[in-house]
Amino acid sequence: MTVLDAALVTASFATGASSTASSAGKVGSGQASAAESVCGLGNGKKATGSPIKIGAIATKQAGTDFTDIPNMANANFACVNDNGGINGHKISYTIEPEQTDPAQVAALAKKLIASTHIVAMVGNTSIIDCAVNHKYYEAQGFYVIDSGIAPECYSTSNSAAVNMGPRYSSDGAA
Repeated sequence: MTVLDAALVTASFATGASSTASSAGKVGSGQASAAESVCGLGNGKKATGSPIKIGAIATKQAGTDFTDIPNMANANFACVNDNGGINGHKISYTIEPEQTDPAQVAALAKKLIASTHIVAMVGNTSIIDCAVNHKYYEAQGFYVIDSGIAPECYSTSNSAAVNMGPRYSSDGAA
């Protein structure tokens, strides 16, 4: 993922997109406020440009379902797509569920990067992805925005964990 790719992904979460739309009170009106959310270009027009491919790997198995985070990212990306996309480009978001099987998680990362040709990973919530794939991500020059549990989520420059993780959460609680 290049710096430009990261900027495009980050831009999709921005709430201050400029627009001349005057649909006050609707999502995507172009003017963010405490009462109104804005996504994409905020123009109310569906994105028609070539897709920006983004992926995520999330643990989903009996007793553990971490797909809420990528599902929420997907809802945001749908709003972005319905409001002009990122400079007119639609976000194509692929969520790959996994069952804490290292071989499966390794195959999913390779599938997303080498076959699906994603440019970013956003919303990863896999219990073992960081531990299994951090060396692969480093070798590919690929950066992941994730929620981590494994120490590798916090000790590699290719992972940007958005949570504190179990160790620091425990320290903070103590």
